[in-house]
Amino acid sequence: MTSTDRCKVAGNSIQASRIGEYQVSITRLEKNTDLATDWLKLEKQVNPSIFTSWLWISTWLDQIAPPPALLAKVYANQEIVALGVFILKKETRYSLLSSNTARLHQTGLEHEDQVWIEYNALLASPEHKIPALLAVERVLFNEGYCDELKISMLSTTPDSSAYLDRENVNVDLEVVGYKRNLALCRQKKATVLQAVSSNTRQQIRRSMRLYSEQFGKPTILDAQTAEEALRMFDEAGSFHKQRWIDSGFHNAAFTDFHKDLIKRGFDHGNIRLSQLHVGNRLLGVFYFMIYGNTAYFYLQGLRHENNGKLKPGLCGHSLLMQDFLDQGVDEYDFMGGDSQYKQQLADCKNAFVSVRTHNGDWKFLIEDGARHLKRLMFKH
Repeated sequence: MTSTDRCKVAGNSIQASRIGEYQVSITRLEKNTDLATDWLKLEKQVNPSIFTSWLWISTWLDQIAPPPALLAKVYANQEIVALGVFILKKETRYSLLSSNTARLHQTGLEHEDQVWIEYNALLASPEHKIPALLAVERVLFNEGYCDELKISMLSTTPDSSAYLDRENVNVDLEVVGYKRNLALCRQKKATVLQAVSSNTRQQIRRSMRLYSEQFGKPTILDAQTAEEALRMFDEAGSFHKQRWIDSGFHNAAFTDFHKDLIKRGFDHGNIRLSQLHVGNRLLGVFYFMIYGNTAYFYLQGLRHENNGKLKPGLCGHSLLMQDFLDQGVDEYDFMGGDSQYKQQLADCKNAFVSVRTHNGDWKFLIEDGARHLKRLMFKH
């Protein structure tokens, strides 16, 4: 059962709902709300991904999230153990089904959500992440804040089954992700080229040789200032728009967000933009976010090569992975999305889901039944 009472938490009286060991406070988050102190304090304790760091969240709040948002604070033993920001949006599906939806760290508007969060979750330590999310969900439903809760790109772990394997839960999207364990390379005293398959190694060496013969030796040039990083970001966009018709670089919300993120994070060592050159020829630009000894590869803009033996992506990533290995970085995270080059360079997979839960109202149960019937029909 949920009980709402005046709880004494961290020396203050707050309106909170008690769910088991937790007290959950849901409040309106206005633009002038001072959240940084609580967020940064908890962030130091829980070692999250870049996507629930204050760097990402504060940029999102300033650039994307419309006021008012909902701030969820979860307490245990009078200490904050989880934080999250939710945006409410009314939706209509099939011109009939109306839903008040809460989204974690997203707005529900495609052009705003194209900034694309991954490893989406409450800011919390592993032991609290799922139990606290379950407690917040119950309060959001029981107190009528929303009918549905949506979380995009939730990382699937053994612990996440407690959230996913329930009634009234629907997985709308499954995405595979890839990583390279650089710490293991270091432990084995292996270079990146020694760690990949012989076929991949052969492709990289052949491509490097062909580039060297035609243009010059492949080299990496890093941005040294935030201004250089912003210029490289624009260069990445020029290549990216040539390749992808739906590139985020066509979207001002996307570019404004990431330019602000680069300005905030570059001087703190959380952002890296790198060019790949062969001689005087620019082959591409790679954009990374660096946090917690992990290099998160976010995007690349590459020159198109008509010769299939010239592989700028494989060459660039192999050089960058080796550089991160030499710098002591433990993990090179390609993140979500299934690509051949990721399969070739990674040594482990992970998975993400976009998940929707509802409050059990009859209209959602009918929708679930119709979806189930449709799946059965298409099976046969």
